[in-house]
Amino acid sequence: MADSLTGTTVAHYRILEKLGGGGMGVVYRAEDSRLPRYVALKFLSKELESDPEASARLRREAQAVSSLNHPHICTIHDVGEHEGQPYIVMELLEGQTLRDRIAADGFSTDQLATLGIQIADALETAHEKGIVHRDIKPSNVFITQRGHAKLLDFGLARQLQKEELKEATQSHIPLTEGSSVVGTLPYLPPEVLCGERADARSDLWAFGVVLYEMATRQRPFHGQTVYQLTSGILQEPPRSFPASVPEGLRAVILRCLSKNPAERYQRAGEPRAALQTINTYSPEVAAAKSAVAGGAGVDSRRAAVDSLAVMPFLNQTSDPEVEYLSWGVTESIINSLGRLEKLHVASAYSVHRYKGQNPDPRVLGRELNVSAVLTGRIAQRGDTLAIGTELVDTRSGWQLWGRQYARKADGLVSLHEEIVREIGAALRLSLPGDENRLLEKRTTRDQLAYQLYMKGRLCLFSASEDGLKRALRNFSLATRRDPGFALAHVEEANAYSMLGFYGVMAPRECFPKALEAEKKAAEIDGTLEDVYTAKALVDFLHQWDWAAAEKGFQRTLELNSKFTSAHFWYAWYLAARERPEEAREQMEEAKALEPSSLVVTMYTGFVLYLLRDYAGAAEHLRRVLGKEPEFAVAWWWLGLVLMETADYEAAIEALQKSRQYSDGHPAPLAALGNLYGRLGWSGDARRVSQELNGLLSTRYVSAFDIALSQCGGKDKTAALDWLEKACEERSSLLVFLKVWPMLDALRGEPRFKEILRRVGLAE
Repeated sequence: MADSLTGTTVAHYRILEKLGGGGMGVVYRAEDSRLPRYVALKFLSKELESDPEASARLRREAQAVSSLNHPHICTIHDVGEHEGQPYIVMELLEGQTLRDRIAADGFSTDQLATLGIQIADALETAHEKGIVHRDIKPSNVFITQRGHAKLLDFGLARQLQKEELKEATQSHIPLTEGSSVVGTLPYLPPEVLCGERADARSDLWAFGVVLYEMATRQRPFHGQTVYQLTSGILQEPPRSFPASVPEGLRAVILRCLSKNPAERYQRAGEPRAALQTINTYSPEVAAAKSAVAGGAGVDSRRAAVDSLAVMPFLNQTSDPEVEYLSWGVTESIINSLGRLEKLHVASAYSVHRYKGQNPDPRVLGRELNVSAVLTGRIAQRGDTLAIGTELVDTRSGWQLWGRQYARKADGLVSLHEEIVREIGAALRLSLPGDENRLLEKRTTRDQLAYQLYMKGRLCLFSASEDGLKRALRNFSLATRRDPGFALAHVEEANAYSMLGFYGVMAPRECFPKALEAEKKAAEIDGTLEDVYTAKALVDFLHQWDWAAAEKGFQRTLELNSKFTSAHFWYAWYLAARERPEEAREQMEEAKALEPSSLVVTMYTGFVLYLLRDYAGAAEHLRRVLGKEPEFAVAWWWLGLVLMETADYEAAIEALQKSRQYSDGHPAPLAALGNLYGRLGWSGDARRVSQELNGLLSTRYVSAFDIALSQCGGKDKTAALDWLEKACEERSSLLVFLKVWPMLDALRGEPRFKEILRRVGLAE
């Protein structure tokens, strides 16, 4: 059965291809339909499908290993049964086995020590849980594309009886055919060959054999038959080392290979510590030492880390609520690390598209233009969450820093503070003087309020009408739960402002509530730059208090010049005020901070549209849609751009796609009405007008949108009537009245000039 699963669906996993298999199992690459991720599914091999003991051991050991959360142990996500056969769902790894790496090019001493430290640390974690691997060998160690070790195949070997063991040691089976002994013969210690039960020291023998192979590219004991090899293991010393193997490394390996278990290392932490002393001046070993011990710093001779991206923490629990918390930890770390002096940190906008993925840090370094990447995983261990973090150099792929944490769910609220301080110390960077106070004051200690806040933040990234509504609901619930939660009040204010800006909610309904939420945040802590931005948005989009809005944006950027959102919102303001060079400057600042952010790229396209740089606008918007083809706002703005370049067929297609992906938002429909009017398609224009009027009874439709739909034709009176209504309802898009290209036909009208005066845009 296991050989014929490609193309089928097992539970909620779609089998894509067979990755490989051996005597014990067959592994497939699969797609998880519930979570956007790829996984590996492992079934028993065809030969063992009918073996009940093998099936039972697979289940028991999978359950045991699932409790092991360690960056160098392959994670088990789930277990299941398909057509009566058990399977396990594992982390999908990209890279090569240690066996293949040894055969290809071997290792330097530094690389060997680093990987050895990682393997030993993983073994210590397993041994502390009472789990003995029993089959440590190069093919059961995986080297990821990042250059990190991952232990595989815990407990898949079958426990055999003594008579089986005796039969195996007396046979002359060629080594390529393997052995029925528990484990793999070249890696079995003398005591197991003599029929004793394997323990942690047995794993350390096998670890010594692996280290020997890494150092010499051959095994320590030679034999063409099972008998010859067994005799060598029981009676002979290991082969001599080449001169290139340092004395310190030889000593570690030889102690692991002591015939008497009592003379070996007794705990995996002992060879790990010994490997750390082999070459303390090696950057790779220093980094691994820091990772294992939660060390204080990164080796100073390593290339400096001046830019960093925090990848969305992976939720490896079965609890969907942890999904919000994992993103919350990610975003909180991003916001706080962004305050570290001399460090550029990619924003949440840039990294959100990698959510649920586990890309190679070296690829991320190129895509995000950063020198380091912080990754994290959150896994369940009883009623405790185990959090693993790792800082990786994107140029070399080596680990710079790493740490393991254990927290109850409510402990995640403060976890980001600890991580930020430790990374700052590791990179020898410091927080601004007031940041420790801000870390305390910006957030909340209430677990439920924090969770609601993070749900809201995650909803914002859907960039949809429904997402904005759900975000607002969660922010509002968070502030009710903890009225002293300043950032939740700020985000509530911003959500109301965006609902008004995008025409989802009537301006006179949402902007006063935005102002109220901003005032509450200011009462809690008026020094937060987020408060100034929230107030500036309301002053700009609703109050039309141009002086106050500009002052607010400028004050925000004085407090935090890395505040990307403030840069692009200020660019909107400057474009609306017909200050094109300054608007471009602000967008360039935002792009410099977030060169790979799709949101910044999209907003740059909008600003360029307002500045009538249609080629530049189209280029930016198409770049966004190349990555996110269902981004409704980007399709809307691209449609507006194409209207001005007279590419009418493409404009219609873009606006129709915007309608499709926005679930029928009025804005792209209004633009279509304008275009039909321009083209003289009076029947289509009337149909759009009727459809917009029909929507008025079911949802809010901005008078500004209806005005735009009308001004494409010859009836300027109707367009001006609706613009005056837009003025009465204080439509936020009126701030772009002087620069919106679709309104050019009305600029000579006295009524239009009066509307400009009312909005504060008169000459």
